[in-house]
Parts: sequence; C-alpha cells; structure tokens
Amino acid sequence: MIKNIQHIETETEFYERAFRWVVDRIHETLATQETCRIGLSGGSTPKKLYQMLNNEHLDWEKIILIGIDERYVPITDKTSNAGMIRSELGHAKNFLHFDTTLGHLESTLAFEQKLFQLKHTHEPLFDLLILGAGHDGHIAGIFPDSQSALRKGFLTAQTQTDVFDIRDRLTVTMEALTSCGKALLLMKGSEKHEIVKMLEQGDASAPVGKFAEQVETEVMYVA
Repeated sequence: MIKNIQHIETETEFYERAFRWVVDRIHETLATQETCRIGLSGGSTPKKLYQMLNNEHLDWEKIILIGIDERYVPITDKTSNAGMIRSELGHAKNFLHFDTTLGHLESTLAFEQKLFQLKHTHEPLFDLLILGAGHDGHIAGIFPDSQSALRKGFLTAQTQTDVFDIRDRLTVTMEALTSCGKALLLMKGSEKHEIVKMLEQGDASAPVGKFAEQVETEVMYVA
C-alpha cells in the first residue's frame, strides 16, 4: 500500500528526505527490537544515500544489511551491486549478499538458506527496504517476465534480462520482498515518470506495482 508519493524538486532535497526517512525508521526499529534488517537494492540511484548513511553515527553492530539483487559478476566488477554497497557502507558490520564466486544455482541456494534462517528467527524478513525501479517497472532483479521470482515458497531466484547490459541476475523473490515492514522506493529521472503515474493510478501490472500494493511504501521521485 503506497503511503505517500513525494514529487521533489531538487536532487539535494531528494537525498536529504530519503536519508532522514531511513535514519528515523532505523531508530524506531531499534527502540523496540535488538536488530534492524535493511534490504538494499543496487544501481546508481541509492549510491549517494548509502554514502550519507555511512557518515551517520548509527549503531552498526545492530544493523544487518541484506543485498536483495545482484548482477552475476565478480564482486570486484564495477557493476557489482554488492561491491558498490560494501564500498559505500564501509562502517557496516553485517552484510549478507549473493556470492557470485559460486555457480548460479549454488549461489541462490546458499543465500536462500541464510534468508530462511533470518525469517525463521522472526518475521518480517526485512524491517526496511530501500528500493529503486527500472523504466520497465522491474524491482530488485524481478523483471516483467521473471516468472521464477514470483513462485511461492522460495526466497531467491535466478532471472535474466535482455534490456540491460548484464543479462544474468540473482534476486530475492517477490515473496521475500513483501515480507517487509516498510519500504522506501526511490525514483530518479524523467524516464521514471510513467512508472510514477502507474503507481498513482494503482496499476499493479508491473513488478513494482505488485510490490507496492502489498507493502507500506513511501515513494520519492525527482525528475
């Protein structure tokens, strides 16, 4: 359920609002429980936000970061989501992510086990999610034709895309994503305007719409 869609005029304000929203949610979560689990998307949009969070005085021992999607490349590759997150959030003590040194199946199974253990400890799986969405409405590594990521009973999946440079992807499933307390959806660029309109109209035909109808979501958009 979309709680709010904020149309923001400047990029500076966009990141400042996102930063304050995330920090407030972390403090709220840690006021009532021992840890805060944050699911993180990759890509270029959240990078500045991660830099800002890294400079904030937070109780990193109690924060568990979880990479929710990955391009199937080495972590040292410039396109690796885990590599970017590790670089920008260097203060983080606990970071779980897909291991791309393993084969596709081995990597998804290994991460599936880690997420299952977390979910078994307490639900929801994620206290917070920081997400982006592509111009095609994809979210994490779940593309419009990613049927494997929509299967019930699974927390991870292998997906593919012919729209972007890196074809092979690893992702958490829609079932995993929607096991979430609250989500922040960051949308930047004029090419995302149609996706924002779709969300405003309650259109759930794309993955981002399917997610937003199930999880309390704050949307921030700057052209």
